[in-house]
Amino acid sequence: MLLFGYRLGNIKGYNLYLFVVLMSVAFFNPFGFISNKRLPIHLFEIGIVISAIYALKINRFRLKWNHTYWLYLLFIISMFISMLMAELYHRQPLLVSLFSTFPLLGAYLYFPILLKFNIPKDIIINTIKILLIISTVVYLCNLLLPVRIFEWGRFEELSGRGIRRVWIPFIELHVLSLFYHINLYIIKGNDTSYVKWIVFEMIIILLSVTRQYILCATILGAWLLLKNVSLLKKIGYISLFSILLYSALQTSLANKLIDLTNQQVSTQSDVEDNVRMRAFYFFTEDCQVNEYTKVFGNGVLSTNSKWGEDLNDTMSLLGFYFVDIGWTGIFYYFGWLGVLSLLAFFLCTIVKKKNPENQYLTYFICFIVITSTLSGMVVYHNQILSISTALYLIYKRPSKREFIRIK
Repeated sequence: MLLFGYRLGNIKGYNLYLFVVLMSVAFFNPFGFISNKRLPIHLFEIGIVISAIYALKINRFRLKWNHTYWLYLLFIISMFISMLMAELYHRQPLLVSLFSTFPLLGAYLYFPILLKFNIPKDIIINTIKILLIISTVVYLCNLLLPVRIFEWGRFEELSGRGIRRVWIPFIELHVLSLFYHINLYIIKGNDTSYVKWIVFEMIIILLSVTRQYILCATILGAWLLLKNVSLLKKIGYISLFSILLYSALQTSLANKLIDLTNQQVSTQSDVEDNVRMRAFYFFTEDCQVNEYTKVFGNGVLSTNSKWGEDLNDTMSLLGFYFVDIGWTGIFYYFGWLGVLSLLAFFLCTIVKKKNPENQYLTYFICFIVITSTLSGMVVYHNQILSISTALYLIYKRPSKREFIRIK
C-alpha cells in the first residue's frame, strides 16, 4: 500500500497504531457522542492488546538487549510489583489493580510494540503533522464557537490567564514538531516552510497557557537553534528573539500569565500554601504505609476498591491531582524502583549518540523529564503514547527490505 510516498508493507501495524493514538483522545469525542467515559479507555486497551498480539507474530527482528532496554524492562516490572503492593497493603484485588494500571502499562509497552511494527520514520512524522492540524482545528472550534463541539479534555470558561483555557489535543506533539522543524531549519537551511511551522507551533504552545510548557519549550528550542549556528547568527537570533519576546510581553495574554504567576507566588510562598508542595508531601509521606511502599509503590488506585475510592475522594477534597505532579505520581504508584528506572532510561536516551537528523528528539526527552515535575505527562496514557512514539523514533533500526521509497 502506498502511504505518504512509501510502500508500506505492514499496513495492519500502522492501522493499529493510528487507532490506538486516536482512541487515546476518544477520537476527540465530537458532540459528546461517547457518553460513557470508560468506553474510550476500554477500546484503547483493546487496541493495545490486539497490537501486542500482532507484534508477537512478527519475527522481523529481535531486540539487542543492553543496559538501556533493561532499565525500561525494570520500569515495566515495577508496575507489576506495585499491583502486589496494592493487594498487600491496601486490599485492592490484583485483577482490579491490573485493570487500573493497564492504560499506563499499555501506553508504555507501545514503545517495544512499535519497534516490532517497524513503521518508517517519515510515515510517523507525516502522521503526526496531520494529527497536529486536526488538533488545532479541534482546539479552535472549542475556543471560538459558542458551543463546545468536541467533548474531550479540560475546559475552563474563566481561567485567569487572559483566555479560555481549552486543552489542546497532542500538545506534547506540538512541542515535538517545534523541535523537529527547528532541527530541519538548521540542517537544510533557510526554508520558509520550516519557519512557518516554527511560528505556528510557538503560537499553539503559547495558546495552551501552560506556563511550564511555554517556558521549557522556548528555552530548549532556543538552545537547539543557537547551539548549531555561527557566532554571527547567534547574535542575530538573540537580537530577533529579544525583540519578539519584548513584543510578546506587551500582549494582554502575557500580562495575565505574569499576573497569575505573581499572585500565586505571593499567596503560596509558604509550603503550607503551595498546593503542589502540599500534594508532594501528601503522596511521598502522608499516604505511604511504610518503607516498602516507598521503594515498590502503592499501585494505581481504582475507584472499584475501598482504598481507591477513599483516596480519590480525599484528593478531590484537597485539590490534589497527578496532572500537577507527574514524577510524584510515578513515585506514589511505582515507588523509587519505578522513578529511578524510568528516569535512568530517559537520561540514557538523552545521552545516546544520534545522527544530526534526530537531535531534536534529545530536546524532546529533556522537555518530558523537566515538565513532568509540574505536569502529568508521564502518568496519563494519551501523553505516554506520544512519549513511546518519540522513543520509537530514537531507537528504530533502519530497514531497507520492508519499505521502498517511491520517488
